[in-house]
Amino acid sequence: MSENDINKKILFPNYFDEWIAKYEKSDVARQTFITHYSAQKEVSEYFEGIKISDITKNVFQKFLNDFAETHAKSTVRGLSVNVGMVLKDAVSEGILDKDPTFRVKINGHASKDSSQKFLEESDFNNMVHHIENYPLNRWLMIIYTTALSGMRISETFALTMNDIDFRNNTISVTKSKTAHRPFEFVKPKTNSSIRHIEMPNKFFDQLNRYISECSPLDEHIFGETSDTRAVGKHLSSLLTSIGASKIISPHGLRHTHASILLNHDVDIKYVSARLGHSSISVTQNVYTHLLSSKRDLEAGRTLDILGQ
Repeated sequence: MSENDINKKILFPNYFDEWIAKYEKSDVARQTFITHYSAQKEVSEYFEGIKISDITKNVFQKFLNDFAETHAKSTVRGLSVNVGMVLKDAVSEGILDKDPTFRVKINGHASKDSSQKFLEESDFNNMVHHIENYPLNRWLMIIYTTALSGMRISETFALTMNDIDFRNNTISVTKSKTAHRPFEFVKPKTNSSIRHIEMPNKFFDQLNRYISECSPLDEHIFGETSDTRAVGKHLSSLLTSIGASKIISPHGLRHTHASILLNHDVDIKYVSARLGHSSISVTQNVYTHLLSSKRDLEAGRTLDILGQ
């Protein structure tokens, strides 16, 4: 029996695991593999006991269709790309004769309207005020820090006291926490993510209160075991308790932060740098809905100035 025949009998989840292990040993940053780890979990559960040689276009399409029943179309597309990379390698190695991903159809729910991804400013202010006036815990301080800084939640998780500059009222962002166990604290993928963020005085007041009342668990201010899912549960509970008009994800705190700044005419170059975006065009693409409405407003002001 040839090596190729042996490979065709490998279970697809095992082949996927080997593919991940092979590329993990390369120079590719661990952060790059975050979405592949999520795909690995889906493959492991769905294709349990199924050989890679049995993955046809119809089988792969059904996998995507089943996933699409409970996920947004953009998420399904991402899964297709990540699993497709592995299957294309199997084709190049001669394990599969045809590419199962060729012209598959991407289904799924419509993504959330952009306005559903961030809080109204009044709800944001109520949330911040609530945290400032009630007993603190780790989760509330994570929410508070992320909301006032606009950091990625993975960057908030990675903060240590060495990153806090009480004298200059800044936070230094130099690392982020990986999303999957075993957790690691790694350098950001882009240089633009390494930055100093100016913070309001009240943040440092609350941080001192948190340290006094809660005592950080280890060198990381919020402990090494904090995870996004737990923050999401506490954020949902908090927003419900204050009667917010919508429930957002932890990442929505970052969207809210940027949206409020842009709505108050803070220069987009500064907002982009504060968020750690690689370029202003990234900021423009993410917040197109806001910038378009502001453009219409500016157009109206221009016509008023020029007398129509």
